[in-house]
Amino acid sequence: MTNFVDILSTPIEQVKPSFVRLPVGQYDALIEGMPSEQTIGANETPAVVFNLRLLSPINVDMDDLYEALNGRSLSDIPLRYTHWLNGNGLFRLKIFLCDHLGIKATGNLRQMLPEASGKQFVATITHKAGRDGEIMANVTGTARSPSLAA
Repeated sequence: MTNFVDILSTPIEQVKPSFVRLPVGQYDALIEGMPSEQTIGANETPAVVFNLRLLSPINVDMDDLYEALNGRSLSDIPLRYTHWLNGNGLFRLKIFLCDHLGIKATGNLRQMLPEASGKQFVATITHKAGRDGEIMANVTGTARSPSLAA
């Protein structure tokens, strides 16, 4: 049972956002677990959603990052990469899987998705406004990890 008296009696200095607004920039990222296939939004747009763990900043304002983390570890910040499948989405997914993650192009995209788990890549994070007006981190670009360079 929800106790509103206890919840709303929280001291104001303890009221903090449940998310971390990471600074814009590039981060070394790792795909954790299996990507999920979902339909998202009012238009039920098909998408593949990847759960990420950020490993290290690459091109980020370190003072902003230190302030945003507030003592937490970068790898503890949950982040998702939603890859939309409308328009050129299938082609962009092929580029992501083959060129950025280094997965060999065989069969079809669904057969290749399980191989994404544990792969490393560079995630470009920008900010976007959510439906409630809150600014949140959003993965807007991907690239091959320098560790995969041939």
